[in-house]
Amino acid sequence: MIVPGTNDMLFMQPPDWQKFTQEREQADAARIARAEQAGITKLIEKEPRMMYGS
Repeated sequence: MIVPGTNDMLFMQPPDWQKFTQEREQADAARIARAEQAGITKLIEKEPRMMYGS
């Protein structure tokens, strides 16, 4: 997701991360490389952290 105005990028993971294990394992090398570059190849947080604007 891109934040309007700042163009900051936010990466989100599905709450059912484990459900998509098989799809991640079947990804081709190029897709895995892009995910690694973006830093989204592993579960970052087990519980969502809500952030509120100030």
